[in-house]
Amino acid sequence: MVKIMSMEHEYGLAHKLNKDHKSLAYEIYHSINEFSLIENQTVFNTRKHLKNGSQTYVDCSHIEIALPECSNPRDVVLYDQASSYILKRIADEKNILIFKNNLDSEETSFGCHENYYLDAASLKENLKIRNNVQSENFYPSCISKISHSLMPFLITRPIIAGSGYISDKKYLLSQRAITLEIDISPLTLRGRAIINTKNEPFSKTGVRLHLISGDSNISEYTNYLKIGATSLVLTMIEQGIKFPEIIVENPINALREINHKNINSKIRGLKITAKKPGIGKYFSNSEEVPSSPLEIQRIYLRKAQEFLSNNKDLPLPWAEKIAKEWKFVLDSLQE
Repeated sequence: MVKIMSMEHEYGLAHKLNKDHKSLAYEIYHSINEFSLIENQTVFNTRKHLKNGSQTYVDCSHIEIALPECSNPRDVVLYDQASSYILKRIADEKNILIFKNNLDSEETSFGCHENYYLDAASLKENLKIRNNVQSENFYPSCISKISHSLMPFLITRPIIAGSGYISDKKYLLSQRAITLEIDISPLTLRGRAIINTKNEPFSKTGVRLHLISGDSNISEYTNYLKIGATSLVLTMIEQGIKFPEIIVENPINALREINHKNINSKIRGLKITAKKPGIGKYFSNSEEVPSSPLEIQRIYLRKAQEFLSNNKDLPLPWAEKIAKEWKFVLDSLQE
């Protein structure tokens, strides 16, 4: 069970002569031949493959690089750093400023997209999906089954992977969270969603989960933890692990509240079910208790540790390291 993961980055550009953003993107795009797999590609090419397996193109008005498929989070970070270096080298030669973030000064958004491969056969068996793997209804069924377990993780993930933003003199955890408008959607330019349902699998044996809700990060460590922890959570979901104790009411509202508050703050729409002590037989034996994003992340971490302990034969050599770093970050945040 080799896990496949990768990222795409849209970069912001600026020039002291106030050149049009799109023209700056094409200026860099047409100067990248030195790093291209096929040198001297013509101006008519819409995409260029780099020698390291990445792919670059102009998307709308942004220069974008899609990294190659990787089998572990460390390689994702290495390719991401290499791509950023390539673009910066070209931009420096042209006196163009290049930004790896998600919002400019006018709050125009550009994104960081994550991609994860999920095995179709495992999803069908462990998530009890009735549709045939090859049917057009299989992917929507997967998203429907996955989203309940994945949503709480994604809306609390900014405490470990948000790149931060100052808005109206207030510090926010996530830049990207400001631009999200809906829980689940196939759109990327408007009506952006926490879980994107764009269905481009590029595989006959699996599902490609395309996430657009995360922040771009300069920090190598943060990228490593973001990609690794998310891939580990998805592996657990793929294997049938559930999180019934976590309840999210209106994920977008909960995400916005998390974005504005301390990581230990109780969030109204974020709850866990807790057992009531000393109750009678005519009453429910549990209650819904408001929770904090830090508490939710700890639930995911605890289940990840249990999952790895019970599945030592799984070929996930990177997962133990990710779990240790994840715990270190959550403990540090608590302190």
